[in-house]
Amino acid sequence: MFISILAILFDIKDYAADHNSSLKTFVVRKGLRKVIYTIVLPLTFIGVSVLCIFLMIEEKKLLSIVFFLIPMVLLLHVTLRLTKRRPVTWYLLVIDGLMLVKAICGMAAAVIG
Repeated sequence: MFISILAILFDIKDYAADHNSSLKTFVVRKGLRKVIYTIVLPLTFIGVSVLCIFLMIEEKKLLSIVFFLIPMVLLLHVTLRLTKRRPVTWYLLVIDGLMLVKAICGMAAAVIG
């Protein structure tokens, strides 16, 4: 689910070019703000909720839970920043960086238990 949300966010960087080329991408069809506020943010909140429930059922340590939640909090922060136009390199760095943070935090949480 995390990567699916990142894929939608990554599609935002091509919004203007896709719109001008009449490509019917998800973001072009629905609109930038509508995608962010009605799809990406709710999916992220659902992901955080389900993750918290799962981690409580599994009785994970508090530090492990924090490591699992760091990428989700960063995803929320980045999503709220996408309403402004950014250079393409910003999208590449931030979205790829989120994938890297997710991997590192997941490994750290797995080691902690």
